[in-house]
Amino acid sequence: MSSEHIHVKFWVEELNEYGIKMGPNGEALDSMDYYDLRAFLLQQKLRRDLEPKASPWF
Repeated sequence: MSSEHIHVKFWVEELNEYGIKMGPNGEALDSMDYYDLRAFLLQQKLRRDLEPKASPWF
């Protein structure tokens, strides 16, 4: 198993923990391109990191 496949596996598991089962265009996370999946994961991490800070309740 190559390092890219190992990364993809962990990234898919992490996105599943966030409750995300499909990619942004409805595709399966496993079938996404390596770089697209990495960018999607980083986007989701940033979104989750910024949401509480932007809320007036925190």
